[in-house]
Amino acid sequence: MTELEEAPRPGSLDALMAASHHRPLATDLRTLPAADLCTLRAVSQQRFGSFYSELDQLRAYDVIVRSPHVTPAETRPGRPGPRPPRGPGGVLPVEAGVTSAPLAALAH
Repeated sequence: MTELEEAPRPGSLDALMAASHHRPLATDLRTLPAADLCTLRAVSQQRFGSFYSELDQLRAYDVIVRSPHVTPAETRPGRPGPRPPRGPGGVLPVEAGVTSAPLAALAH
């Protein structure tokens, strides 16, 4: 796992998501209100590891998910790591802590 030491570059998608809050965040870009679309259109870069790339988020993604803290799974010697619980059809359930927030409110 890579720990990113630097704060996200201002004007990047990463900075917008980091300004949201410290909990997981899921936002469906297909259903954004007009104010949120304007906010997202103003963002033109995304961080990939230690570099940034120009990216049109509305063309690239349907949903943006932010998980601010990820830790490696603990394993026992000789056993595979834990698997997340799966729902019907093998689909991962949405966790109760995942929230959605208006993007326009996050940019200010």
